[in-house]
Amino acid sequence: MASANYPKASSGGHAAVNQRVSDIKNEPITMLSPIEGYESNPILPLEISVESLETMISNIARNAWIAKERTAEKPSNDLTQEESAAIHLYTMEWKPADNSLYALLNAALRAEDRDRLVPYFFYLKLFLSALWKLPSVKKTVWRGVKADLSEQYSVGKAFVWWGFSSCTESLNVLESEKFLGKTGVRTLFNIECEAGKEIHQHSYFKDESEILLLPATQFQVLGKINPAPDLHIIHIRETKPRYVLLQPPFPNDSPSTGPVATNIIQTGEKASHSSTPQLATKSSKPVQSLTSSLKHISPADNKPYENQKLEERIRQKAKLDFAEFRERHLTDHDMRLIADELTRNTHWKTLSLAENDIGNVGASHLAHALKNNTTLINFYLDNNRISDIGATELAAMLQQNTTLWSLYLSNNEITDSGMASLAVGLKSNSTLRHISLGKNKITDKSIEAIADLLIQNKTLFSVNLAGNAFSEAGKIQNIEKHIIAKIRL
Repeated sequence: MASANYPKASSGGHAAVNQRVSDIKNEPITMLSPIEGYESNPILPLEISVESLETMISNIARNAWIAKERTAEKPSNDLTQEESAAIHLYTMEWKPADNSLYALLNAALRAEDRDRLVPYFFYLKLFLSALWKLPSVKKTVWRGVKADLSEQYSVGKAFVWWGFSSCTESLNVLESEKFLGKTGVRTLFNIECEAGKEIHQHSYFKDESEILLLPATQFQVLGKINPAPDLHIIHIRETKPRYVLLQPPFPNDSPSTGPVATNIIQTGEKASHSSTPQLATKSSKPVQSLTSSLKHISPADNKPYENQKLEERIRQKAKLDFAEFRERHLTDHDMRLIADELTRNTHWKTLSLAENDIGNVGASHLAHALKNNTTLINFYLDNNRISDIGATELAAMLQQNTTLWSLYLSNNEITDSGMASLAVGLKSNSTLRHISLGKNKITDKSIEAIADLLIQNKTLFSVNLAGNAFSEAGKIQNIEKHIIAKIRL
């Protein structure tokens, strides 16, 4: 690797860290909704986890590649190379600085509209998984800003910083001319942290002793002093919130130490990794297409359907990248309106219809609309009463769609027959990267089909099967055995 071509850490390092240390003024200091939803995503390689950000953050793919190139193959702290590179990427600075990943990510974390976080979910999963593995340090750290924030932080007040908080251990560093200096209006925060993360070994600027505090960390103001007319020092301590404000990236707070691999199966027990993937289905028979199954639907279903509230919401979101219709009590009839929009919309990249009442008929409407859609990338259909017939319609869609790369079907009613149909559909699909089928009704009968799928498909990186009806003998050990045997062939 030609490291000589990369910017030296010393040039601009102080400025970059200074920007992160002093961005406190952007914190809303108000209660927001918890940070959640990202944790259900798979851990993907860094360059894939930032693909959904390419239209929002300039040069994100290039900088992810640079971060990976600058990261050791066996990083410290038992991190994988992908995890270490995720931290590395966070510390890199774009020009102008406001276009940096850390600036835009923190802006999304601090926003009241949690939909703004959706495109960051894959990166957050990898980044927070890395930080969770680092030892938590309990020490006093500092951060500050060239402004008077003393009125916002009254003694005794509990508050939350929603973004990642960059800090330094040394007050002298903070008061140096490269940071805040010793003159002018300043507010310094003296922070007793309980779970800081020392990231310098994984940072772009390794000579900077940066302590990173996790987002959604709660503090309490212990005291304030005003030692000079323009200097305010606020003493705060990290405290435990009443409820969890940041969902951990790992179930039960237990980080996995296995490497991020090209191909991942998740069954709720442990992950199996292989370097290749694709499909075949020899166990359960796939069900027939819904085309014939829909003949029983009454003629009234063919009449024009109206839902003015939904139609207005569609109009409001028509030109957004991320359309959220979660928990809107939507039915199969409403899916006609969504499907109609999908046939002409060229803006939606992420569509969430999770936790509605779509059913098989609604899934069929959506599947037909997506066959020729060339925009949508991430599609959430979790918890929608979709069974094998709906899965078959979606499988047929996957044979034609060329842009979708994440499909979420957890908490539905898909059995081995539906799994077989999806396996057949994925044989000819070369773009889907992740499919989530957790908490369905898939059993040991699907093991061979799943194993064949992951051996043959060269682009499917991750399959989530957690919470299905696998027996203990048929869990990941058996799937892994099938995969290894096939690879050796």
